[in-house]
Amino acid sequence: MTESTDWDKFEALSPEEQARFFKEKPFKEKGDLILHAHDPRALTQSLSQEEFYLLTKEMDMEERSEIVRYANVPQLFFFTDVECWKGDRLDEKHFIDWLETLQHAGDEALMNWFYAIDYETVIAGLKKIITVVKPDREWTVDEVLGDTPYFTLDDFYYVAVSQERMETVRRCLEVLYENHRGRYHAFLEGVMAEIDDPVEEEAYVKRETRLADRGFPEKERALLIYKAITREEFEQFPKKKLSGSDGNGRSAAEGTRLPDYPVLWSKDRVFLDDVFAAIRNEKVELLEQIEEELVWLSNKVITVQGLDFSSEEKVRMGIERARSFVSLGLELLSGSDVAKAAGIVKERWLEVVFRWAVTRMLEMRTQAENLLRDCWPAQPDYFLMFLNVPYQTILRGLLRTVPQCHDDQVAGEDLPLRDFKTVRDLERTQISLDQLETVIRHLVKEYPKVFRAIDFEDESARFDAALFTVLGTLFASWVLKKRTRISPLSTEELKAFLDAAFESVADRRILRGELRERFLGGFYRADEVPVVRSLWNFVFDQLANDLGGLNPKKRIDCRYISSVKLRVKKDGEA
Repeated sequence: MTESTDWDKFEALSPEEQARFFKEKPFKEKGDLILHAHDPRALTQSLSQEEFYLLTKEMDMEERSEIVRYANVPQLFFFTDVECWKGDRLDEKHFIDWLETLQHAGDEALMNWFYAIDYETVIAGLKKIITVVKPDREWTVDEVLGDTPYFTLDDFYYVAVSQERMETVRRCLEVLYENHRGRYHAFLEGVMAEIDDPVEEEAYVKRETRLADRGFPEKERALLIYKAITREEFEQFPKKKLSGSDGNGRSAAEGTRLPDYPVLWSKDRVFLDDVFAAIRNEKVELLEQIEEELVWLSNKVITVQGLDFSSEEKVRMGIERARSFVSLGLELLSGSDVAKAAGIVKERWLEVVFRWAVTRMLEMRTQAENLLRDCWPAQPDYFLMFLNVPYQTILRGLLRTVPQCHDDQVAGEDLPLRDFKTVRDLERTQISLDQLETVIRHLVKEYPKVFRAIDFEDESARFDAALFTVLGTLFASWVLKKRTRISPLSTEELKAFLDAAFESVADRRILRGELRERFLGGFYRADEVPVVRSLWNFVFDQLANDLGGLNPKKRIDCRYISSVKLRVKKDGEA
């Protein structure tokens, strides 16, 4: 809604209608809707803690303060716990920015936070930005603080703070002094008396407890979702009882509002959507409980990624990973049978289903790691450079901490990789990995000099140091009835290869099909030929595209030929 007429329509809705409209809108629109609502406080507090943070995170100070004034205490807590910490330490800049936000939000919001937040968090934060002194009779304030800017509200506690933070700190303490003198004294005494590290450690423990209650455990514990699981361990894993639990076997606390993560799910339909549809037809309440469980699992994924709520897109990635891996695990466990998968989600925790999918990915990663270790132990990075696309991308994806699959449709990234979502993704990647492993291990075993002859340290040689170039050269050597090798071809050898390997069809020259089949049959075992055929088709296509337009009876400029290794003179002739 950006046009005035649209806002008029929204404002004309009843509070109940506005609430329904609000729930269906993306986060980037919810902020403006709150400010145009009949009851902005009700809409704000209808958000979960996570949604509240995500909504306000991308706003400027003025907009954020407008929303914060309507927040409830749990929402304020969550903002503090996520925004004001870096690792296990309070972040000085973000803490003072948060105080400034609260100050601009109004006295009520500021005091709600001061009343409810734990003593240790306030002390640990204040100790990073202020110094408090109580001069005795022998010392004056100026003698203690020197030229440092300071202020006092009661001529008893003197607060030293940098000039750029003076206004924010003074106003916050004034509100506290005016509304709760005892807490004001306790906080300033604490700044003087508490030891930095212990008080910050205690604040961190309380922060972690609050986050764990929202499904954000310590990172080490959250990482268990990426631990492989055997079939025996899967069967022995405790089964669940769906009876209004919070997704971890505990009853949700009274008034606790979970995030509406389905709003952030991808529009791409996956197997899990079919399973949910089947459950919905059976019992809506059951689906709600399972979706709630998926929220808790999503929060663990987000924790592993660094509890990063800095943008809707980053949160969406975590949620979508949880959804994709659960979907994949169900597809694997059920054999793509929706009815069977529906039975599994009623009985099994989604986390163990998630881990089942991860286990299959890790098996492929282990296969890729073994290939590197066995065939190129000293130069794994160079081995990746040796591979052509898409095999290079496929292997890089598998070697990631959380393996990913190659997808040419992925745009705007350094590598076209995304999370695995379907059994088909696994099958395609496994086929490509098997192709690559069969070809590489065959070369290592039968032609060890192939690798010893490639100098990856030589920048000028890397154009020739590619798998498809090596294989193209081997094929050319075989066509020329020579022993397979990768030593560069001369001009005469290249022209002889063009005569022998290509035939004219219509207005173009193509590789002879019978040569391709005879070569594969003679180069590999019968059971290996179907495995490697697709990879070799890339090599044959490169040869056809690179050499098909050349006339062996004319001079050939070899400087731009990459499908075979050539001896190129300065004038470009081989």
